[in-house]
Amino acid sequence: MANMTELFLRVHLRDDTPAGLLDWLEKIAAGNDLEAYDAHPFFACRRWHLALTGVDEISTPIVGPPLAFGRGSVDGYELRSMLTVHSAFRHYDGEVAAFLDWITQFVDADPGDFLGYSLYEDGYDGEPEMPTLIHMPRR
Repeated sequence: MANMTELFLRVHLRDDTPAGLLDWLEKIAAGNDLEAYDAHPFFACRRWHLALTGVDEISTPIVGPPLAFGRGSVDGYELRSMLTVHSAFRHYDGEVAAFLDWITQFVDADPGDFLGYSLYEDGYDGEPEMPTLIHMPRR
């Protein structure tokens, strides 16, 4: 059995995020759409959809849906769009790096802000299992 990578990311999206992307994220969160959003190299990865929706209940149990997305208002208060990804998948094609390269252009965060982590279930090169922290890059 191949080893799994757990990805956790929780971010607010910028106010100028395209409406089409917000709609697409809502569809994916509802389990309705797995078509590529655009031509970014992330969507050329064989398992791009599993980076967003992958779940492996045996080796990496995840509580709740792997992708959650919210936008709109509550009791008259406008909410910032929030994306949470908590998935587990076989990471073969650089999906994590490609996903981060794609999504961070829409993230409302300052360089260096903590966004989440990735965790390879058996570590790398004999090292103990340690998370790789994900921070907002400088653009």
